[in-house]
Amino acid sequence: PRSRGLGDVYKRQNIPGLPKPTDPKIVREAIKAGVATGKYSVKLSEGAKGTVYVFSDPSCPHCQKFEPELEQLAADHTVEIFPVSVIGGEGSAKPIAQMLCAPIEQRASMWKAIAKGRPIDGPVCEEGLTHVRANDQVFRKLQFLGTPTVINLSLIHI
Repeated sequence: PRSRGLGDVYKRQNIPGLPKPTDPKIVREAIKAGVATGKYSVKLSEGAKGTVYVFSDPSCPHCQKFEPELEQLAADHTVEIFPVSVIGGEGSAKPIAQMLCAPIEQRASMWKAIAKGRPIDGPVCEEGLTHVRANDQVFRKLQFLGTPTVINLSLIHI
């Protein structure tokens, strides 16, 4: 069977009779699918103490201030970043798309650069922009209040 990405999950949300997007099953499915495809998230680290998922916008001042804490968390947790452009709009979408268009093994270092406001090299591909938009949709559908939003699959805000 074909694995579903976040965009696929959200296309289904407009069908009458399906659970509301805040249904925990939908949230877990969306996050797992986004990670599984390798297209929507950036793995910053692997750790034994569990996995945390971070919805972060590189243009968000709070996200930038949170980066040192994220580095500490990454020391013993698996950290998956879902980059969004909900604060910075196109100013965030372009570097995120560049990063999502790059090979997976380059994305963690690229995230660290754009989170610090440094430019990165690489093309902006349409697929990358599509994935940023899907992450933004997920962020809004899950009714998160701001960035950074840090959760685990038990849907506990950390």
